[in-house]
Amino acid sequence: MLLLTSCGAQTSSAAPASQAPESTAQSESQHGNIFQNSDANVSEGRITVLTNVTEGDRLEELKKYAQEFDAKYPGTQTVEFESIDDYENQAKIRLSGSDYGDVLLIPNTVEVANLGEYFVPLGTYEDLSKQYYCVDDRAYDGLVYGIPVSVQFTGIFYNKTVLEEAGITQIPRTIDEFMDALKMIKEKTDAIPLYTAYADQWTLNQWEANMLTVAGDVNYPYVMQAHDRQNFLKGSPNYNLYRIMYEASAVGLIEDDPATATFDEAKRLMANGEVATYVCSSWAIGQFQEAAMDAGMSEDVIGYMPFPTPTADMKQLVRLGRDYVNGVSVHSKHQDIALAWVKFFAETDYATRLSSSVSPLVGSELPAIATDWYDLGVEFAACTPAQGENQGLLDKIDKESEVGLLEADFKQRIIDAAIGNRDETYDDIMNELNSSWVAAMDTLGVQ
Repeated sequence: MLLLTSCGAQTSSAAPASQAPESTAQSESQHGNIFQNSDANVSEGRITVLTNVTEGDRLEELKKYAQEFDAKYPGTQTVEFESIDDYENQAKIRLSGSDYGDVLLIPNTVEVANLGEYFVPLGTYEDLSKQYYCVDDRAYDGLVYGIPVSVQFTGIFYNKTVLEEAGITQIPRTIDEFMDALKMIKEKTDAIPLYTAYADQWTLNQWEANMLTVAGDVNYPYVMQAHDRQNFLKGSPNYNLYRIMYEASAVGLIEDDPATATFDEAKRLMANGEVATYVCSSWAIGQFQEAAMDAGMSEDVIGYMPFPTPTADMKQLVRLGRDYVNGVSVHSKHQDIALAWVKFFAETDYATRLSSSVSPLVGSELPAIATDWYDLGVEFAACTPAQGENQGLLDKIDKESEVGLLEADFKQRIIDAAIGNRDETYDDIMNELNSSWVAAMDTLGVQ
């Protein structure tokens, strides 16, 4: 198995420790930071952990880890979970106040340069990068603010039986081949060729993780993109990535009513052979396999293919990156317990057992489901993190432009236009996004 060597995204900057709330200084002075001192004491108290896990069975599994944690630190009465639907949007709203739990999954919409306003620094990048993968994704000025729940790779789920019925014998290598496969599924089966799960919104953001594959360059997503004045124009990675979404929608290769299409339905319908393909990262492997077994099928009916490239001569790079990361609130009254929980949870088997993903611990291996990708010529890679003046730059341009690379707005707009709910073409949308992007670059003085 290929071992993961590094993960990267943008690095960012935190407020100096002296600017942290008084509770931070008191907690750390009394009990210490367990990431910096493994012998640090843990006090008694109760913490609230915000989670995007909403399924009853998986919540029960989380509670078992909490029991193990309490056994390790007896008498702490430690962990209560608060399960949140529409996590990204709800957590973003909670951050506007001080009531956002003790431990939470850091929302993707938090600018990396502002992490120190909300979260406690766990330790230095130099130290923690030797222990955990992908900690540079939520770090700034050498300080780390979050540990990944798991490490992911990206691709497309598919129902093997449906593809066989459609006469598809090889995994599509290029975007054009993938589009042809979707059309074959439409012609020869009753399955929905490509499911979007439009209604859940966050599901559309899963597409963005395939930017590396479409760009074919580890430097593009977090370094070059911030300086690309043609970021959404024809031929660009963004254009090539989202044209699949548009073209499939425009010719009836998606669900009939996207406004009611959800992630839970994606799992159920694929298990039953009513959906052929669905774009999502590897964290959902276990959930799709469970759905197949719940439907009385073998989990082996679920396949996972690499995302296609624009041309056959490009390397098929598959991104290795983090899922959500656990951070500790600067407002927590029990930061020592919260820090201890983040460290404990990162070192459990949650990522491999319940998320079918890679553990954040250095030295972990990829899941077995990806082993056949090597025969397809896939190369697993990490995006080059932004450094120096580029730290946080992509976030700043994205916010200033109001494009929302990690938000659903323009993705829903693409689908709406394709199915006739908006009077604009794909090029109209992409040209407008590019104009906003360039204007933001000019405002920020980016060359």
